[in-house]
Amino acid sequence: AKPVVKMASIMEGPLSKWTNVMKGWQYRWFVLDYNAGLLSYYTSKDKMMRGSRRGCVRLKGAVIGIDDEDDSTFTITVDQKTFHFQARDADEREKWIHALEGTILRHTLQLQEAEAGFVPSVQDFDKKLSEADAYLQILIDQLKVGFDHKNIHCFKMQHHFSLFFYRSLKVKASTINPVDGIYQPPLEIPVVNTTMPTQAALPTDASQVCKSDQRPSTLPVGPIVTVMGSLQTSTPNSTGEPPPISAFYAECLNRKIQFNAHIWTKSKFLGMSIGVHNIGQGCVSCLEHDEHYILTFPNGYGRSILTVPWVELGGECNISCSKSGYSANIVFHTKPFYGGKKHRITADIFAPNDKKSFCSIEGEWNGVMYAKWATGENTAFIDTKKIGIVKKKVRKLEDQLDYESRRLWRDVTVNLKLKDIDAATDAKHRLEEKQRAEARERKEKEQQWETRLFHEDGECWVYDEPLLKRLPTQRP
Repeated sequence: AKPVVKMASIMEGPLSKWTNVMKGWQYRWFVLDYNAGLLSYYTSKDKMMRGSRRGCVRLKGAVIGIDDEDDSTFTITVDQKTFHFQARDADEREKWIHALEGTILRHTLQLQEAEAGFVPSVQDFDKKLSEADAYLQILIDQLKVGFDHKNIHCFKMQHHFSLFFYRSLKVKASTINPVDGIYQPPLEIPVVNTTMPTQAALPTDASQVCKSDQRPSTLPVGPIVTVMGSLQTSTPNSTGEPPPISAFYAECLNRKIQFNAHIWTKSKFLGMSIGVHNIGQGCVSCLEHDEHYILTFPNGYGRSILTVPWVELGGECNISCSKSGYSANIVFHTKPFYGGKKHRITADIFAPNDKKSFCSIEGEWNGVMYAKWATGENTAFIDTKKIGIVKKKVRKLEDQLDYESRRLWRDVTVNLKLKDIDAATDAKHRLEEKQRAEARERKEKEQQWETRLFHEDGECWVYDEPLLKRLPTQRP
């Protein structure tokens, strides 16, 4: 039998290492030593075979960073120094990150638990992930405005864009046509007076609003917003355990504006990050003008989930109105790999049939945004930090029904506030297992889940009693 040689390395191969601005990326041959907790590098594989090492990175206490906009690069930060690496492609990066995380975990836990004589296990890692997941949920919840369901990650930011689109079209109206536009922001915005044409009649069927446009948008609906209802259900035609869908509705009666939306998510681990892809759309309806703006949502990312988690938004969103012809493209920029700012946002607004935007927006979606007009004029658009926050009002827990969010998740919420992660995780697990068991039982009995506030219409979920339905029909 051939002799078995036990290798200290668990992975080796080529990577590019960033050296400096002058030399840029340089090819190196890397060897990951699991037992020693070292990532050694050589100028070539031949030099590695001869033992001529160029340098090494000690992995005890290290943190891996990743940028999902670039699918091949990653960083290792340790002892206040950051090393930058580039793999051949996304698959190679994933293999390296997986191997590195295992090595970092082993040596970091050994360092932390050595004094207590504790031997780390896979269960300890699972616990760390559960803690990170719970903490990430807290951070995500901070982005919600007026809604209770955990699948809504980006509503506040969209409020700023509604106002953006609203104001932009107001300015554009002075040189082209008076049009009422809505952009993609949260719900707590001061009332903006705009000159708009009146329309003769309102559609009678709310479901037509959702079908009319294929792209989404969000709006600022004034300081008084009523959240009429929300729903969590499951996708009807998916296999396995279907993902939950969150549907929600809000209205501003004095402005005669309503907002109906649905969203569900796909999550993915990205090294030391979690990516949450938001799927769905919203519809902002300016009922006095019979205009309906369809909007999509940005994605959410939980970064540094095993150290100090933080959340950012990323991806492209769109807003359009089939009647007015106005549209907008919004990009939420994730933090770049090298330097750069967090929470950057850019947007362009287009007039009907125009390929060139008449207004561009740039800034931070949770800070200050600036507008640049086609005339060359630059103006401060909005400072979101100066926008007042309207606290939502909810019924007491004892007055809520069994399946309302705050009552349903109360045990999880209480333990998170007490910082008892174990108890919160147990409560979350019990609730989810109960829901899975109920879903299996309904499937076995061929029973459909009955919703209370929303109904399914094609691929949309529509609120049963929207403002559109309750308003009297207007006649010219």
